[in-house]
Amino acid sequence: MAMPTAEERGSQTDKEFHRKVAAECFNRTWDYLEQKNRSLGEDQMMLNLAHASRYHWSLIGKPWNFTTGDWQISRVYAALNQPDLALTFAKKALETSQKHNLSERLISAYEGMARPMPWQQSIPSPGTSSAKLASSYAL
Repeated sequence: MAMPTAEERGSQTDKEFHRKVAAECFNRTWDYLEQKNRSLGEDQMMLNLAHASRYHWSLIGKPWNFTTGDWQISRVYAALNQPDLALTFAKKALETSQKHNLSERLISAYEGMARPMPWQQSIPSPGTSSAKLASSYAL
């Protein structure tokens, strides 16, 4: 079953509602992603918000919104240590970016592909002291 076109989906008021909700859910998702210690409930809310944002963009957005939403969902799954799902959504973001020649989104899509990889776990964060780095790589 094909998705209806933007014109078939409703009034300008409906479109504005979906745009506003999509943007709000996207921004709230980032608030959770930036939070250091999330509870299980906060993890669930973060995931729900990311998917809600992508859903609302699917109703009224353009490919740029779709690839950005899929990339954010990938980030959320990576943060939740769900690499298979993170990679699934990162691949979708990459496919959409390539299909629609969204060169400005390709970097994010490739970052989304790399983020859930196992080697990512062993990369030290910026600001790690040289002594700590040396001890972590000692044989």
